[in-house]
Amino acid sequence: MEISFIKNIDDFKAIENDWNKLYLSLSLSVFQSFEFNYFSWISQLDFNNTNRLCIIILKKENLISTIFPLYVDNKKRLRFINDKHIDSCDILSDFPFDFDFVLKNLNENFNINYIYFENVKDSSQLSKIFKHKKIKYSFIKSSNKYSDLIFFAGKFPNNDIRYKSKYKTEFRRIKKINSNYHHEILESKNHEFPKHEILKLKQAMSRHNIRDSNFLSKNMLSLIEALFLKNKLILSVVKIDNTYRSCSFILKVKNNYLLWIDLYDDSKLINIFNYICFIEKVSSNIDVHISFGRGIYNYKISNFSPKVKELFSLYIFNNEFKLFFYSQFFKLKLLAISIFKKKI
Repeated sequence: MEISFIKNIDDFKAIENDWNKLYLSLSLSVFQSFEFNYFSWISQLDFNNTNRLCIIILKKENLISTIFPLYVDNKKRLRFINDKHIDSCDILSDFPFDFDFVLKNLNENFNINYIYFENVKDSSQLSKIFKHKKIKYSFIKSSNKYSDLIFFAGKFPNNDIRYKSKYKTEFRRIKKINSNYHHEILESKNHEFPKHEILKLKQAMSRHNIRDSNFLSKNMLSLIEALFLKNKLILSVVKIDNTYRSCSFILKVKNNYLLWIDLYDDSKLINIFNYICFIEKVSSNIDVHISFGRGIYNYKISNFSPKVKELFSLYIFNNEFKLFFYSQFFKLKLLAISIFKKKI
């Protein structure tokens, strides 16, 4: 097995075809696609000179078999590219490999304080390594939760047997309240990216104190537009007289949809109405998997009752002293946060 490291943008771009071949052979999310990682790097991270690209490549018989889409941040932490905005991080791999071999070569080539793999699903490829191997100088902790549902082909909400009369009544009520609005799904093959309308809706959210003014930065919007143009992202919009009232950025892989980022104004229940209309359309003829994303938001749980699952984070150090030092630091940090919350 051969190992190499991608450290610059030219070499990153050069492996696009090989990355895509491996990605298409696996059942992964958009977050592991070449487009998401490449455009995340150039729009979110590359402008900071303290960030260093560190994509780990493993080859077997001269073919790429494993990709770790990583970088080193200004605190010398090795982490997934754009993990701040990723609902679930993972590697790409179609062949078993020796993780100790990866760690050894990594430590020989990079000066890092520790490895920080955030928001990893129990079902991920990465977690298979943790389950079958005790990793030296490491610890795992719960990091967050995510939720999802499978809808069978049919008329929503009858295509989910868990939705009893109270749910159906509520769905009808929400649709009636918003019956004068028009819902539409936008894809790059038949729509331009509606940047102007999105910015107006962002301003409306800030004006109504739904989000602060820093929400959806220029760089983040550039990433979203790039994903839209590459057919990795679609928009679910609700509007009236061409004025957007709600817009959800939804990541798509085949029949899998992830409700990623939502924009909406102060219209009553408009975001829930958008979700209802979207699920109705995409599940009418085929089975679909809908992820409600990272974080447990009451409006998602109470209205759609998705299945809630755990995410965890993995920390790996290169010696016992660093493991002890950082584990104690994390404990003190959690204690300080707990005390602060009690005071307010």
